Amino acid sequence: YDDLNSKIGTYPSEVSDMVTNYMNMDGVNDEFLCSTFLTPSEFTDLYPVQYSVQSDIAGTIIALRLFEIFNAQYETQQAQMSTQQQAQQTQQSQDEILYSIVTQTQTQLTALGFYIGAIDGIFDTETQQALINFQTAYGLTVDGTINQEVVAALGITI
Repeated sequence: YDDLNSKIGTYPSEVSDMVTNYMNMDGVNDEFLCSTFLTPSEFTDLYPVQYSVQSDIAGTIIALRLFEIFNAQYETQQAQMSTQQQAQQTQQSQDEILYSIVTQTQTQLTALGFYIGAIDGIFDTETQQALINFQTAYGLTVDGTINQEVVAALGITI
């Protein structure tokens, strides 16, 4: 059992909790565990239990397999959560960049007299119309978007 305890100690506590919860579920008994988590030859050799050493060996094998199964599930969940968190951070960064670009555009268009609305980082129809008027007045491509020409002409930093 020393090997088992040292091996089990390497798993996160969440995995230990999952194994414990599984072992305490209704319908989970020695026969079910042995028939489910032992290979056919292990099952033949170890069940039904005639000696305590058979029980110890079967219990160790089953515990390790359960820990491996639940640890794999736990690692998959952690990886998925990490991916979701990265996506949220990327979206947040993109939103912050967009807000900064629109705010700078509104500020510059206000300074040039093309925009009189609130400097709020929201690209609304009022901002778009001011941008179209600016693009027209400065001979830029008139598309109502904050494109490279607008960024360069207004000195917007990204």
